Amino acid sequence: MFKRIVSNLHFSPTLIGVLISYSKSLKNDLKMIRFGLVFIVMAITLQVAMQLIAQRPIANHKSYIYTDTQQVSSDTKMSISASNLSQGFNDASSSPAQIDDIISYTISLQNISDKTVTKSMSIPIASTLVYSRLIDSDGGILNQNSQTLEWGESVIKPNSLETKTFSVQVKDAAFSDSANVSPYKDIHASFGNDIDIEVSQTPMNYLEDILVSLPHLGSKFDLIFSTIILIASLFIYIRTRSQVKELDLIRRDADAGSI
Repeated sequence: MFKRIVSNLHFSPTLIGVLISYSKSLKNDLKMIRFGLVFIVMAITLQVAMQLIAQRPIANHKSYIYTDTQQVSSDTKMSISASNLSQGFNDASSSPAQIDDIISYTISLQNISDKTVTKSMSIPIASTLVYSRLIDSDGGILNQNSQTLEWGESVIKPNSLETKTFSVQVKDAAFSDSANVSPYKDIHASFGNDIDIEVSQTPMNYLEDILVSLPHLGSKFDLIFSTIILIASLFIYIRTRSQVKELDLIRRDADAGSI
């Protein structure tokens, strides 16, 4: 159509009306193609996001419950408590934690026997650090391999209590960079008893939930096919845009009487 109008324009100037109509039609097509390009880019972005989320291992944080037989014994009793320092030192599990809140944990190991015992004070915090970061360990050392906070051995006299504290700061629960992603959106810790602290939800959390619940789009073939469609659409867009510019130039020359 484009070539036929342009090639015959010199012989039939009356085709200028057809050219104007065709130019308007191309501009409308250009808008639709531009909209399609945006849609395709969004679709590819969604596919990539789904691929990344699908590759992240989902770990049930309940699997991190403390089971060290060196501490779970008949002569000691373990317990853990947590306070939200940013919310007036209240019980941290009683209300959702906000981003940047500071949570202080206290672990206690009580000697309930009638003899002195030597115990290693440590707590696994892999599930705790999914949605928080360690900011104070009270002298403890974090074992990066096992994600265990360790204070070494403590000598505990009969009916005595040994306590250690550590603090974490809540980070954004959306798209956590931890490898152990908790599906519960909470901060979990266990030392004899369990403590689960809900993390306040943000719009990004809800977006993550929606992405996870969507059907799996996920093969490399889908991504390659979408990329081919994008390249083809981009070529059509560039070609149509070029034709629109050429028609505008021809119309300008026609209005000036050059044709």
